[in-house]
Amino acid sequence: MKIKIRKAKDSDASEMSKLRIENLRQELSKYYDELYINESVARNTEEKIIEKMKSWSMFVAVDGHGKIVGTAGFYDKNFLGGLYVGLDCLGLGVGRKLVLHIENFLKKNSEEKVRLYSTVNACGFYKKLGYKIVNKRKGFVGVAECMVTEMDKKL
Repeated sequence: MKIKIRKAKDSDASEMSKLRIENLRQELSKYYDELYINESVARNTEEKIIEKMKSWSMFVAVDGHGKIVGTAGFYDKNFLGGLYVGLDCLGLGVGRKLVLHIENFLKKNSEEKVRLYSTVNACGFYKKLGYKIVNKRKGFVGVAECMVTEMDKKL
């Protein structure tokens, strides 16, 4: 699958929101309760994504037809987040390409480390990319309690 990674634009927010919410409801709902999913959906509306773009550097993975098939970004200089891949593209390397793109971007900007909070189902994915678990603790998404796995990787 031919994928191009580019900086996200406000005009991408609607498509990004649909992709994220579909992923949350169909993929992450296998691992998290309804309260967590609902809180996460509320944080990924088109309006919230546009608002987030003001403080995050966001990227999208686009297929050969111009369709957004993945999204990710970073904030606070080196904190990776918001990695979502379209359900029909899971396992095809889209997430890997997004993560590597962000790592290279951060390296060029003299960052020495990438940090992230992983969902339960993504820890193995990040470990394959060289990330190490730094801490596991209880955390919250809105009012939904969840397990937080903090990971990092030296660049």
